[in-house]
Amino acid sequence: MAAGLHAIPWMALPAVPPGTKLSATRAHVAARRVRLAPRAEVLAPANGAGPWALYFAFAPDGRALGQHRFTMTRLREQGFRILLVVACNGLPDANFMSADAVIRKELNGFDFSGYAIGLDHLADTVGRTDVLVLNDSVFGPFADMRTFFARTPFRMTGFTASYAVEPHLQSYAFLIRDFDRAYMEGLRPVMWRRFACSHHGGVAFLQETRLGRIAARMGSVGSVWTPSDPIYDLTMSDPLGLLAAGYPFLKRSVIGKFSDGFDSDAMIAALTARDHPIERTSYAA
Repeated sequence: MAAGLHAIPWMALPAVPPGTKLSATRAHVAARRVRLAPRAEVLAPANGAGPWALYFAFAPDGRALGQHRFTMTRLREQGFRILLVVACNGLPDANFMSADAVIRKELNGFDFSGYAIGLDHLADTVGRTDVLVLNDSVFGPFADMRTFFARTPFRMTGFTASYAVEPHLQSYAFLIRDFDRAYMEGLRPVMWRRFACSHHGGVAFLQETRLGRIAARMGSVGSVWTPSDPIYDLTMSDPLGLLAAGYPFLKRSVIGKFSDGFDSDAMIAALTARDHPIERTSYAA
């Protein structure tokens, strides 16, 4: 483990029931932030055995950036079939359409609206399968995702966990072993189809921070890396140390909206060393 990386590897996530105050606060947030779900259309349906990667991308103009092309190429090389759920106006470009299955959704709703659309589709068309779920808030993967499936002792595995709000998996990427329709229905309290949030705080408070506890009703839940102290967000406190420890991603925000807090040259050097395209437009996306 890299020096300065305050993490515990492969730890089960405690399912701590929310208190009355937290539940009341969530009800208040839901009343203010929940709206109707975005409409979606299947452009190319999923079929065939997995493992599947459900990749959510936000691309209003329908154009795949270098980071999208890199992610899709790496996933293909690792043996995943790709279900792309893309939020865009009009039709996605040829690079996006090269995925094994493609669903276009309206722009409203954050990643969880795309996750719900994609997981419902896989449950309907593929049946039982292993699924890697990820979004384009991260660059990568820079390691073989199959090795994480091979090592995980949990049915749902996040790459990093957080203790903010309640112990939870950070939802930019996670693994589900033996996903099927029954598991999807068990996730329904956070994977909504009739409603969605179009506000980041609402998604985090109502969906992301509840995901692990809801999933724990159906099987074990854990994280590859868990902070040794609740004050740490591992993806932001030591991103290069995390990469050195085998973490397969780099958060886009360390070069984008939070770049003032990081050495951008060092982050770009880390991407370059891993053959990731350097495309400035993706940093501010």
